[in-house]
Amino acid sequence: MSAAFSVSDSLLHIFSNSSSWHNVWHNVSRQARSRRELQLFQACAWTVLKSLVDVVHEGGRHVLAGSGLVLKALPLGAAWNTDREEHSLITGAHPHTCFHCKVPAHLKDTVGEWPLIDSTNVKDMIEEANTTGEYGGDKWCLKYTASATKALPILASETWPDGSTHHNVVQSWERYDHFSVTTDFRADLNPLHDLPHCNLNQICRDDKMHCVLCGMMEHVLAALLSHIIMWVVAAARP
Repeated sequence: MSAAFSVSDSLLHIFSNSSSWHNVWHNVSRQARSRRELQLFQACAWTVLKSLVDVVHEGGRHVLAGSGLVLKALPLGAAWNTDREEHSLITGAHPHTCFHCKVPAHLKDTVGEWPLIDSTNVKDMIEEANTTGEYGGDKWCLKYTASATKALPILASETWPDGSTHHNVVQSWERYDHFSVTTDFRADLNPLHDLPHCNLNQICRDDKMHCVLCGMMEHVLAALLSHIIMWVVAAARP
């Protein structure tokens, strides 16, 4: 958790200084920029949800129900309704992959009974990759079994020349990307995996109205405007 909060604190500090943010943001690669966006989203989401997690760890809270009875309540994540882009940020999934089930990429448009993904297994896989450097079974072995760096973690803590310590620093972008392509998830530790009694990959659901507004409505408005413009141009002709 401390690593997640340190990322959030450092990014929010950069946001507070617009000139510093501009300089840093334009001097990082596209990969690093995407990773920072992911880390910031997850750290902020965890900051919001942590108060509910604390209630669960305390054994629940007594609340007064509408019937007049005092009941013990446990706030649990049952559904996270949003669009596909935010689902990728929530689960840390690689774009264009299914975070619900283990359907192969070449069969993603085929109806079938594919095993569901458990976020606990995803968390264990990420921790293993950042402890032993191993992941992805045979695919990892074929690419890295003869490598001298095969036992090195993908992410590690580093002490910089100014004496500051930075957590979860990518040791190899090539291996970071290979993990993502091989496992369909990013190698970053996701604080949202610690939501209690919650399978993060299964509670994410499409918000139909959100998808309509962000997807279809843009094209509908563009079509309407094009017709209006054509009508105005036609009406203005002598």
